[in-house]
Amino acid sequence: MNAADILRLLADDDRDRLDTLEVFAELGSTNSWLLKEAAPAAGRFRVVLAENQTEGRGRLGRRWIAPPLSGLCMSVSYTFAETPRQLPSLTLAVGAGVAIALRTIGVDDIALKWPNDLVARDGKLGGILTEVRPEIGHGRTMVIGLGLNVDLPEAMRQAPAERWASRIVDLKECVDSLPSRPALAAGILQCVMAAVTRFERDGFAAFHAAWQDCDWLRGKTVRIPQAEEDVQG
Repeated sequence: MNAADILRLLADDDRDRLDTLEVFAELGSTNSWLLKEAAPAAGRFRVVLAENQTEGRGRLGRRWIAPPLSGLCMSVSYTFAETPRQLPSLTLAVGAGVAIALRTIGVDDIALKWPNDLVARDGKLGGILTEVRPEIGHGRTMVIGLGLNVDLPEAMRQAPAERWASRIVDLKECVDSLPSRPALAAGILQCVMAAVTRFERDGFAAFHAAWQDCDWLRGKTVRIPQAEEDVQG
């Protein structure tokens, strides 16, 4: 996979809003890379992908493990001209955008587990990590990382999943035929860019129905650990 292959598959409007799109054979973390790079100008995107990510990060400092060429490791940096009022809900908005992209290639049962997990067949398919760059000012630059299991080695399929998931799944298990890696990257990138742009314009209200439609926890009994007493309902 190379940057030119992905760029050819993007719509003209999306290409025009990109400052850079880079593909590396190996990086420690795509999110960490963009956090260290210069922020894009307001309304612009920077994108980085890695074929092998050696220090992938998930939420709460957890590791994201992706053997070489087994998954999609991509991060997108975007600068909002003004900080959105509901910025923490950006992760769910992006999740809805990724769900749309995955449905178009045949993942019919794609769901989102609050706040940042992608679920298919009751297993963990991927995750989203959204981080804020620490600049001070009116605007706000976000780095949105996506890790997606595409074609895992058998040992990974049998690895213990997180407590909430029955197992780890990959895209190959969920679709009749895998798209090419550039096509997968381009399709997901376009949906992420569209979600971020719409979120900036309309806020989370524009995604509420889509979120409700694919909320994996909706209707389930859940337990929330608290310092003094767990809450269940």
